Amino acid sequence: MSQLNTELKTVPHFQSWVLLWAFAESALGGVMHAVKFPFTGIIVGSIAVICIAMLGYYHPRNPGKILQALGMVLLIKLTLSPYSPWQAYIAVFFQGYSGFLIFRHPSFFKIKTVFFATVCLAESAIQKALISILVYGSSMIEAIDQSASHILLSLGLVTETSFFYGVFSLYVGLYTCMGILLGLWIPQIPVYLLSMREELQAMITMPPVQVPSRKKWIRKGLMTAFVFLFILIFIKWILPDFPVFQLVGFLLRSVFVSLLLVFILGPIVMYYVKKWVSRHSTDHLLINEVMHQIPAFSQKAFSLLHQIHQNYFWGDKIKFYIIGLIFLSINENPQK
Repeated sequence: MSQLNTELKTVPHFQSWVLLWAFAESALGGVMHAVKFPFTGIIVGSIAVICIAMLGYYHPRNPGKILQALGMVLLIKLTLSPYSPWQAYIAVFFQGYSGFLIFRHPSFFKIKTVFFATVCLAESAIQKALISILVYGSSMIEAIDQSASHILLSLGLVTETSFFYGVFSLYVGLYTCMGILLGLWIPQIPVYLLSMREELQAMITMPPVQVPSRKKWIRKGLMTAFVFLFILIFIKWILPDFPVFQLVGFLLRSVFVSLLLVFILGPIVMYYVKKWVSRHSTDHLLINEVMHQIPAFSQKAFSLLHQIHQNYFWGDKIKFYIIGLIFLSINENPQK
């Protein structure tokens, strides 16, 4: 990005939304984890929803822009994040195609945005929960419910409600509520781009802060194994009469289903994703340009996040960071 010696530009162009969306899918999670920024999962999904909705807002007569951006983002994600799970590509495709269908006509933008954001965030939560149920199976769910009932009984409480499905419902409900709030907030973004320009000017032009290196795959694998073993030990401790062979069965089943999803279903999904992308990603010059922008953009996004994390609280953090990212993407190529 060139030095921003003049006022920040506030009118987004098509490439700015592609850059921001691709950054969200390939690098944003790592940047946010690096400074322990709260609500990482929700914000990463929300950025994609914002980009799609804003493409519908700024290109009301050309909904094909959403599909064009979707193809470019998927190709960039395949290139920069080749080890992303197949579920992530399903979520991206669902968001992009839903946005294309919903914003095909420019009327009732505010109502459509609430519906779109709610559906996308609810789908994200439901997908994650269903994968967990598929991997661990009904026996694990029953064991968790037995453990929860045992704890509640020791406290003098009796309930017939499933603990697991109660948490499942709460999780989906939280994402759904966040989707409603996001949908109500998105139409205000063009106003924020004007009103917050001066506050973000100084932060965006400050020298970048170095992003710390992370050995994320090793750490993530060890943490997953630790959590799973902890669950098994906890169940055995709460229910000492629970058969050991059934706990081993949980482990074997989860490993088998996980391998099935990764090595059989995953390649099938990726085959069709790549086939679709090959038909819809034609502007390879723009794709290459965006891919070359992402490393430097990630550095500047980290610096912005670091400053906001230190100077703002809760809701203001999220608002300033999202609007700040949009400013960064708009001014990454100010000549366009």
